Amino acid sequence: MLISYPPALLGPHDPHLGDQNARLRDLVRGLMPIWPRGGLPLGDVRDTAALHADLVTGDSFQGNRFFGPGTFMSTKDYAGTVRAATGRALPVVFLPARAMFPIGHLADLAQRVWHWHIPAEYGALYVCAVAVPVAAGAVTAPSRPFDETVRDTLRWLHETGRLRSPVTTPEFRAATGKVLP
Repeated sequence: MLISYPPALLGPHDPHLGDQNARLRDLVRGLMPIWPRGGLPLGDVRDTAALHADLVTGDSFQGNRFFGPGTFMSTKDYAGTVRAATGRALPVVFLPARAMFPIGHLADLAQRVWHWHIPAEYGALYVCAVAVPVAAGAVTAPSRPFDETVRDTLRWLHETGRLRSPVTTPEFRAATGKVLP
């Protein structure tokens, strides 16, 4: 039996706009000005898909537990990576994650009757409060740089009409030939 432990996944071509892609979009749109302190494991969905394909088809693996490809990142570093990718200030206040637990509980309750997504969940706050980096020496798969994942996801969000906020970095202009309106 093989067991994988994937990180929180971000990346392009998400047919249902999952949690991490929605958070990225909401941060860029200015809808998430308050973030918990702490951190979380983040990775590219394409790297995790490749790991799972290798685990299913390959037989050269030692062990039976694999940490998904990615990196542990503080929420401050995450916001900094998105700022660098977008060229925007993205003002964010960081509060202690545990102090935000009541807000997460209330948002979870409200979400049951409110049909629009509330960008605060108890589970996400809890992860930021307790997550730690993978121990040195653990079996992990290689992953692409996280800033590449963010840029690719922003480009995909724009191309699919899910993001219209300004993204003005030279890298984005070079990749798309335009500045987001």
